[in-house]
Amino acid sequence: MKALNEEIMTQKYRSRELYSAARRLSRDSSFSEDQAAIDELEVLRQKTEDMAKSSAQQLSLLEQTQPLVELFWQTRENLLVFFDQFEKEIEVESLPPADDLGEVKLRQDTIQVHYSLLCSFQASCYLLIAEVLSNLLTGG
Repeated sequence: MKALNEEIMTQKYRSRELYSAARRLSRDSSFSEDQAAIDELEVLRQKTEDMAKSSAQQLSLLEQTQPLVELFWQTRENLLVFFDQFEKEIEVESLPPADDLGEVKLRQDTIQVHYSLLCSFQASCYLLIAEVLSNLLTGG
């Protein structure tokens, strides 16, 4: 995207140079047809300016979302590890019912820890989604 933005900026400067040269040529000559060419060049210059602004905005948005994308993939990797561990815990917990109170308490504590982690993850996801949506809707 940066290379495309640089190319757009280069074209913007070229169109400015062309516009300036055409204006100079128009002042030096007395042809009435020159005004039509100058008008066309003005339209081209304005389109180039608009394209450059749009490109800069899009590049800025991409640069702002890059850390969020990296956070998303890091969170995904952490989740995969967490779910693998969680599956192993569930396999262990699918053992026959506990006979003593200590084992029951241990299993309840494990379930509570997992529940807390899931709640924390859910809250983090909501915050991340809200931030991404806010950035996309406000354009920055």
